[in-house]
Amino acid sequence: MEKAVREFLFRDMNGCTDGNCVISGKRSGMHTNGGCHCIQNLGRAQLNILASRLMVIADKKIDFND
Repeated sequence: MEKAVREFLFRDMNGCTDGNCVISGKRSGMHTNGGCHCIQNLGRAQLNILASRLMVIADKKIDFND
């Protein structure tokens, strides 16, 4: 379910190379460990998109248990 939620929230957004990137999830192989700053670096438009997607989940208009 975690992967489905991440894919819904961050669809069409690029993650970073951090090993624990919030957007792309845990990475194996070569990666950095400096900490993910993807959410902090989102622009206003991307933050608005993310907020609307969070509202869809909060209003339970989408079920990830299918």
